[in-house]
Amino acid sequence: MRMKVLLCAALGLIAQVYAQGTRPNTLSNLRLWIKADSLDGGADRYTDGAVIDSAYNWGSVGGAFINAAGTDRPLYQTAVSPTGLPAMEFDGTDDNLVKNSSTAQFNFLHNGTQNTFILAFQLKAAGVAHVFFANNYTTAPTSTQTGTDFAITSSNTAQHFMTRSFAGQATYNNVTSNTFASTTIIQYMAVTITNAGNDTSFIRMNSVSQTRQVQQFAYAATDATQNASIGMASGGLNAYLFEMIIYEGIKSEAEIAGVIDYLQFRLEENITSSITRTGRRRMIN
Repeated sequence: MRMKVLLCAALGLIAQVYAQGTRPNTLSNLRLWIKADSLDGGADRYTDGAVIDSAYNWGSVGGAFINAAGTDRPLYQTAVSPTGLPAMEFDGTDDNLVKNSSTAQFNFLHNGTQNTFILAFQLKAAGVAHVFFANNYTTAPTSTQTGTDFAITSSNTAQHFMTRSFAGQATYNNVTSNTFASTTIIQYMAVTITNAGNDTSFIRMNSVSQTRQVQQFAYAATDATQNASIGMASGGLNAYLFEMIIYEGIKSEAEIAGVIDYLQFRLEENITSSITRTGRRRMIN
């Protein structure tokens, strides 16, 4: 009888592990999912400290963010998260991965289409700018270009920036009043653009609502043709990047919370049991 009780308890714990959070690809209109533990859709595996030359969208759909040569490439670091999962390490100088000719794939981020951006990261330095993702920029984003970016600023605030090619006319420059300077914890950013009623940029950090900004200027009249970039060739990302997820369309608060729960469980959850970290990674992948 005692063995049956223990077995039922163990099975219940395993079911809990399986059920934790919402796996990103179970939600509709997933357009990007970069996972540090599956950079090439499972086909290739980097070794600890290796230079990353390509990071494919999970499942190898939609091509890769690449950097084929040179010293400006991030490194693959194993066992960075508390649960032993790897991360892409960007050096804060010029590390970047680029998606060439990204117009058709990511223009929805700046042309008025609703969208949702979710990120899991850990800063390596505070007080410097960290541009995690930029669409249609070749250097640090300015208001004279067309595109959008998601960042932590040099003031340690979270930022969503969108411009439309006219100097001084940012469609959004949504910046939080709270700061996020920690270099010792994994942090979670979620940003949505909604065009229901007043068009609004809404930032959440670490599952807490931050700032909203209504649309300041018109969206871009035409789409640009430059690339999308994780990190910037001109500098601006000194962090470990675990996962980056982008949806075309707005996700509900419950759906966003479910994805964050999933990420947090994979990256941070500690369970005292006979289930090993390796086993948990197999179940929550």
